[in-house]
Amino acid sequence: MYGNWGQDMGAWAYTLIVMGVVFWGVLGLVAFALLRGIPNGGSHHEATLPQPERLLAQRYARGDVDEDEYRRRLAVPHDNAVNRKGG
Repeated sequence: MYGNWGQDMGAWAYTLIVMGVVFWGVLGLVAFALLRGIPNGGSHHEATLPQPERLLAQRYARGDVDEDEYRRRLAVPHDNAVNRKGG
């Protein structure tokens, strides 16, 4: 019964198998691309930071700067932005 299973299948059956593999492969690639497109596993906080603050946050995460220096340097761009706006 199962001995010549492959011989009993027509070309349409092989086409369906190939199409199924292609479908699931494309679906997997789309899911992978969507997950890779979300920075930090879904945290958009760092992605929305301006470039200097993002670099400072990365340096703090690596341990290049301590917490006091991080907070001191983080306060500088905010103070400058407030002074430029006049408030």
